[in-house]
Amino acid sequence: MSGDASSELRRFAGRVVEAFVLAVDRQFNGSPVGPDLLRKAGAVFSVSDLLMQMADQAARNLASEELEDPYQRLLVSPLGELFQTEELSRDLLPNYFNFINLVMGDGQAPLSEACTAIVAKMRAEPFPPFSWDDFLADQRVRLLLWTVLLRIAESFKRFDIRRDWFIKLMQYERQSVSLASNVFIPKPKVEADAPKPAFGDDQFKLLFAALFGPMKKLSPEDRSAFQKSFGQTVDAAFAPLWSNLKAAGVKL
Repeated sequence: MSGDASSELRRFAGRVVEAFVLAVDRQFNGSPVGPDLLRKAGAVFSVSDLLMQMADQAARNLASEELEDPYQRLLVSPLGELFQTEELSRDLLPNYFNFINLVMGDGQAPLSEACTAIVAKMRAEPFPPFSWDDFLADQRVRLLLWTVLLRIAESFKRFDIRRDWFIKLMQYERQSVSLASNVFIPKPKVEADAPKPAFGDDQFKLLFAALFGPMKKLSPEDRSAFQKSFGQTVDAAFAPLWSNLKAAGVKL
């Protein structure tokens, strides 16, 4: 099961427990409740409209995870823990994808097509059943991610200028949402005092540590695969960026 799906199930379980406790508290007005009454309350709650609505919403959330674009899922995978802990806001994702698009240019299309093809082939296999974890662990998929990371590293040769540009890009508040390359819809209006997702130097450090820290810890097999695919060692490819990130206070 993917990390996002696991998180959604944990959130669903937490909401169920909270709703059940609240229902019992309202039913018995805060009075002590024995095991027998608690079991009866649980039986009633298990067939309640509220629980059915919560289950339907959780199912929709899980379904939306499964419909997520494979290439975008790959790009987000190194940042999953930061989103789960809310150290980074998911509202930053449109700007993050825009950054990848600007860096990769036309080179992005074949990577996206390759991800889609790999998912289709994995889903066609009767065993083992498809999972996003298996997709992300596939050597072919890791090579696609390394392709993106290598291009990002190359684009940060003028590190300070590029970092400032990146932070400003991530702070940009879009006035429309892209549905396709030539289809946009206005963003829904929000309250004027609604907090905007923070992105500054601290968030930059977290994001780039998540993207490039794991590259320092590749297994010997992955290091060999990287060198075979890109014609250079991992250290040669990323050492300049690692050095700049370390000097900027990024913990790799």
